[in-house]
Amino acid sequence: MSLNPQLSVCIIGRNEALNLKRLHVSLGPLFELLDSVQTIYVDSASSDESVDIGKELFDEVYVLAESPHLSASAGRNIGTVNAKADWILYLDGDMEFSATFAPLILSAIDENPREKGFTGINVYHYENGLVSEKWKTNKGDNSIAFHFGGAVMLPRDAVIRAGNWSFGIYSNEEIDIYCRLRAIGVQVIFRECVMIHHYTHWEGWLLKLWRMFIPPISIFNRTKNSRRLNYYLGFGQSLRSNLSNGSFINYVRFFPYPFVFLGGVILAAICWWLLSWEIGALFFVAILSWISWKKGPLYCIICAAFIPRGILGFFMYPKNFSPEILAVYKNRKT
Repeated sequence: MSLNPQLSVCIIGRNEALNLKRLHVSLGPLFELLDSVQTIYVDSASSDESVDIGKELFDEVYVLAESPHLSASAGRNIGTVNAKADWILYLDGDMEFSATFAPLILSAIDENPREKGFTGINVYHYENGLVSEKWKTNKGDNSIAFHFGGAVMLPRDAVIRAGNWSFGIYSNEEIDIYCRLRAIGVQVIFRECVMIHHYTHWEGWLLKLWRMFIPPISIFNRTKNSRRLNYYLGFGQSLRSNLSNGSFINYVRFFPYPFVFLGGVILAAICWWLLSWEIGALFFVAILSWISWKKGPLYCIICAAFIPRGILGFFMYPKNFSPEILAVYKNRKT
């Protein structure tokens, strides 16, 4: 790797020993198309052989010490700080990069649109054999993405100017950073092309609903990292974070749906109390219709779940957390 790579690939993971080789092989088209690619693996206190495998495959490996506050966002923050290229491709350890997206990355680097990021179609592969596609927009190719997941390509300078990924947000970190990016004029463009294959666990709708509304028992024991609790607390933590750094208005501006829902519930209750139940019900139906039109009917349920998650996460935000880097391994060529 040269001192000035064209692209930095930031990979995060925890206990991904079975997946890292597959991901590294999938990056082959990028190595062929680009003159120099920096690969960074940030490990969140794995207990398997992830670190040893990462040392063999990637240019740099950063090992974070165990903490109940470790998260994807913390790992991406560390990766961003140590990236040397102007562009960063963020990936998770259980992903596989799609060769069809590689030419789009080369084109973006050549054109260098510094106020844009890029994402694409995510294909999810579940252990029960099911496969599904997830798009980040409903407006087609080259449209502005509503949101993005763990796979996204962003200008490093824009991420730094936006404040970088937050250490204290356990989940929903993509919503948080995207709101801050949009506040400084950076938009993520959706390309109608498969970007990654994501190998993950299947959850039925009943289990998802349970996870959305009911906090796990681990809330009473924060001595260990709990993926389930981290998922539950993320939204409230992002609220607290944005209030602390003065960007709450932009957060509401670019992610209005849970706030519109909550405001609708309150105003509908007031109308019900002061006027009539019919007016209150009509007002609430109007709010649900708007959210359904913008995001789909199921998102109304998600917005309802954001209320208890927001309250709990708000008061469980680790404001002063900073991950400890336990070890750093660098390939001799870097």
